[in-house]
Amino acid sequence: MWPFRERRLFQICLLLISVDSLHSTLNIPIMGLRKSFKAWTAEISRRIYDLSVQATGLPKLRKCYEDEAKVEIMNGTKILDTVSTNMEKMLRKKEDAISRLVEAAEEANKQHTFDPEIDLHYYNAKRINEINEKTGNYVTTEPGATMPPTMVDDENEHLQFNPEWLNLTVHEDEHFNYVRVNLNYSTVHVPTDVYDRYPNVSNGISWSEKLDPVFKKNYEIDPTLTWQYFGSASGFFRTFPGMKWQYRGIDMFDCRTRGWYIQAAASPKDIVILLDSSGSMTGLRSKIARTTINKILDTLSDDDYFNIISYSTQPLYIDKCSNRTLIQANIKNKERLKEAVKDVEIKKIAHLDRALEEAFALLDVARSDGEGTQCNQAIMIISDGSPDTYGEVFEKWNRPNITVRVFTYLIGREVKDSREVSLIACANKGYYTHISTLADVQENVQKYVNVLSRPMVMQRARYSVWTSVYLDIAEPWLKLRSQVTDGWVRRPLSGEHTHLEKGLQLMTSVAQPVFDLKNETVQQGNLLGVMGTDVPLVELQRLIPLYKLGTNGYAFAITNNGYILFHPDFRPLKWDGKAKHNYNMVDLEDVEFPEGDNDLVQRLRTEMIDQQTGDMKIPIKMMTSNMTRVALRTNRYFYTPLEHTPFSLGLVFPDKYGLYDITNKINITSMDESMLNNKELRLAPWAEFCHLTTEETKQDRFEVFKRYIDKWRNEKEDREFEQRCDEELMSRILYDISVTHPMLAIEIGCNGWNLTKEPGVELVFMGTRHGVTRFYKNTEQLTDEYFVQTQINTIKDLYYERAADAGNDTFVFSVPRNASLFPPNETVITGSTGIFLHPPKTSSGSGGPNPKNLANQTNQALAAVIGLQIKLQLFREIMMNSTAECFESPGTSNVTCNSSCANDTLDCFLIDENGFIVVSENENISGLFLGEVDGPLMNKLSEQIRSQASTDENVFKTVDIIDYQAICDVAENTSGSFATRLMNPFWSVITATKWILNELAILFLEFNLYNWWNFSGTSARTHIPQQPITRPCDRVSTLTTLNLPDQYDPVVRSLPLCQFCSNCDNETACEIECSIDPGCYRSFFIQRVRNTNLFFLAVESTCTCEESMPISLEPREVRFEDDQECESMKLKKYRRRPDHCYNLTDELQFLEDYEYSLSEEEIEISGRRIEEDCGSSSPRIQVPHVTVLLPLVLIFYQLSH
Repeated sequence: MWPFRERRLFQICLLLISVDSLHSTLNIPIMGLRKSFKAWTAEISRRIYDLSVQATGLPKLRKCYEDEAKVEIMNGTKILDTVSTNMEKMLRKKEDAISRLVEAAEEANKQHTFDPEIDLHYYNAKRINEINEKTGNYVTTEPGATMPPTMVDDENEHLQFNPEWLNLTVHEDEHFNYVRVNLNYSTVHVPTDVYDRYPNVSNGISWSEKLDPVFKKNYEIDPTLTWQYFGSASGFFRTFPGMKWQYRGIDMFDCRTRGWYIQAAASPKDIVILLDSSGSMTGLRSKIARTTINKILDTLSDDDYFNIISYSTQPLYIDKCSNRTLIQANIKNKERLKEAVKDVEIKKIAHLDRALEEAFALLDVARSDGEGTQCNQAIMIISDGSPDTYGEVFEKWNRPNITVRVFTYLIGREVKDSREVSLIACANKGYYTHISTLADVQENVQKYVNVLSRPMVMQRARYSVWTSVYLDIAEPWLKLRSQVTDGWVRRPLSGEHTHLEKGLQLMTSVAQPVFDLKNETVQQGNLLGVMGTDVPLVELQRLIPLYKLGTNGYAFAITNNGYILFHPDFRPLKWDGKAKHNYNMVDLEDVEFPEGDNDLVQRLRTEMIDQQTGDMKIPIKMMTSNMTRVALRTNRYFYTPLEHTPFSLGLVFPDKYGLYDITNKINITSMDESMLNNKELRLAPWAEFCHLTTEETKQDRFEVFKRYIDKWRNEKEDREFEQRCDEELMSRILYDISVTHPMLAIEIGCNGWNLTKEPGVELVFMGTRHGVTRFYKNTEQLTDEYFVQTQINTIKDLYYERAADAGNDTFVFSVPRNASLFPPNETVITGSTGIFLHPPKTSSGSGGPNPKNLANQTNQALAAVIGLQIKLQLFREIMMNSTAECFESPGTSNVTCNSSCANDTLDCFLIDENGFIVVSENENISGLFLGEVDGPLMNKLSEQIRSQASTDENVFKTVDIIDYQAICDVAENTSGSFATRLMNPFWSVITATKWILNELAILFLEFNLYNWWNFSGTSARTHIPQQPITRPCDRVSTLTTLNLPDQYDPVVRSLPLCQFCSNCDNETACEIECSIDPGCYRSFFIQRVRNTNLFFLAVESTCTCEESMPISLEPREVRFEDDQECESMKLKKYRRRPDHCYNLTDELQFLEDYEYSLSEEEIEISGRRIEEDCGSSSPRIQVPHVTVLLPLVLIFYQLSH
């Protein structure tokens, strides 16, 4: 310590020098006090570490684990084999159930005698009376019906009884997510535009009733089965167990447009749609044509390819980005071309021959170049007529071998040239239909699927198809209610919703086609429909031993298209609980972000799609904490196919600590149960120690665990109980409970985990890899009670994950992001550190860690994480007191200490590894990102990375991550004309008026008895769901992380830190131009606080930069020019085609072989049937269209009664 006079003389010298040089004034205080700053940092480290160690009892707990715990090196390949085998067994059981149903359905149809006059009474899912749980009466929510006054429910007056409908007793079933069901009968849904009295429909409903016993038997054999169903080619949908169909607006559901039906009904296909855009295709014809195209696109799956060409005098691809190429029929591409159809210009005359030439050339190139599906190919012509059959075109491209089917759709009421249009289809193994109204569209479009299914039916080629992930809803924008489904999102991201509606969840489906096996229809190749069942993906995830994967480890699966089946960062829902529009086409590359070159992730994706088995290491970056933090780590990926499915499974382990297991156990029978009675113990919901019932999963998991421990003791010889429960996990949980209990710890050889109550420390907690969390409260009233209620997932919680990445003997501290909104005395800082153990210095082979790392002890096993919560004020006092300068008072022995951080010329911070302010002398900025408080300073702390200069002394670096699952407001669209129209009230009135008049005109033109019959069964109070007001987009986040994690030397610099930015009205849409104030320099000091994730930062505050722009952590939308979007569409990602293909060649070969066995008379009859099968003379039910007056009379009659 300098004598007082010398110190005062030195300070005066500094003041005199400041008069001479402004630059020196700003530099010398920090430059000259480098040793003081280092001492301050060391003192901060000592105080924080000592407090944390004392409060948590860390040394004793670590010693206990080191002395008693056993560390084993896991073999990732063996774990993967076990998980994949269990998943394959489970999926195979679902497939077997469907096979039994298919066999029963085909036999039932074979034995059924067609009755055109059949009078059928059946359980119509939309017209059944349910039992009221309160009154015991049968009721329905259908409006317009009457009920006896004695049956009125005062609390639910809208519940009404309809005596004309069948009664169905139902109950809420937990296995079916509490949907009201009947386990004895199935129910039938008929689409709104299908007449259920039409003979084909009613006979199908009749024979399919014989499926009910098989439905029940399947459920008895496999109680884990969920919904079983049969989708008929005629449109009806039989579901078991039986249930009341829940209205969600106008009922637009048609099972034939669902993915499981589309994929199972026919082999993959390349479709080229030719749209007549000549001058005659105006008004209603244009609307019908567009609707027809939309319905065709709805029948395409991810395994199909397509394009649309409009034609008048010349053919023109409606989307400029897809000229002369086939594009995959995923949701994004289908929606893009649906929008493009609206902009097709109607003009001039039609030249179909030129359009056919273009379509055939496109399909020929795809076939020869190995593009598209390499299976079925078809051309679909949508026109109001054709003057010619264009035989020379078909002779050139489709003879002598017909390889391309041609389907024709004749649009409009009064049309001519129907014969030519019909002949075109029939001569090219297609189908002809006449669509005169919008009501005809769905049924007529669907017929082409039956034609494409013929080769498969004729060959009796039955196989199972598995769908990609989907939500059990008909429309992508329907709102979902809240029911937590754990596991879909590792960490909820800002603006995103992670809950699913009661009764709805993410799933895949397995389906098989059902064939008409009657001898008299063998040459027709009739498809009866598709049989399927849902497999909730949460059931697959329950087979994953999360405690073996550990923290930051996870499992995922992808399809043959590279799309995610399940993944912890898969986010299918928006913030309001609605499904994202393209949620089921999230690619593996959209959720795995490599640090550096993307080649490794692409290789991983390719090998998994090709269903290879292997493992690899990939350095990755991952967003956490609502997309405000980034974590960098190297992961080890193990992957293998799920046999007999298009899926591949992957398991991921952090390379440093993921492949080690803590294997200590306790004998369950010798456990003292009284030691489990502690209200501060929690067990993670993911800890699947037994197969629990749905009701048990909603209860406190630790209370359920105690009940099962008691059962185990009493029923330990029960074989069924042993099969239900995981004895190994249960004994590990007991060991973790013992270690953290002072009395139990002594019994297992530990000295006891003793805690010291330190002032300002409110809570001490510990989480283990097996899901145990124990809390010790030092105060009755916690500042953050929410922490105790929610942070019980241990390895999935952020405090655990960050402690694992930080390494041994390092406390990770954090403060809530919104801490600045609360008074300092209402905020706590959370700290946590991992208890790491050294693994044995041996390797378990190719599936284990690198032997070199084992020898160097760079890898360690994470046994548990211990943590504490400290009052923010105490943390601030530690920093302020550690930075005090002390002076001896003249003539006395008194020492006066003044905190240098309290000085107006110095700003002090403790910031974490991501640049967030944990504490500072300003109590109101804790939790904020440093860049939000001092943008220029944050830029300087990480600037050299961007300029590629020397980074030896650089503390931080910035990392850009693109969120490919983001959503943006429609208002953010860059289209100026669209926005102008939206904001123009006059234009809105015109648009609304035009729409109303148009819809009224179409209504009156199309209204007929057929529609009226179906309309009567639709709720008058239902409404069309509101269209989405958001759109899929990409958003980039620029986040901060450590550049040199092991760097502890201080950094002292003096740099120009004031930047004044201009010429930028929109930060995200232009480059920021900034100028530097030459008269403003600030010096700063920053050094790592040992044994923590913190940095002590001291900055001179003599020069303020009030006008400088802060750094926002808000993600910015990635904007693409039109040419960039086109390039993106042309980059076709690698995919694997389905294994099975049955096309026109198979059909022709079958028919050729079949005719050898027929007589001449049978051949003639067969020829007439084939002619009818192309639609040329197929009968249509002509429901007479009524005038405007008749619908009005019917409406008046309905309302008056």
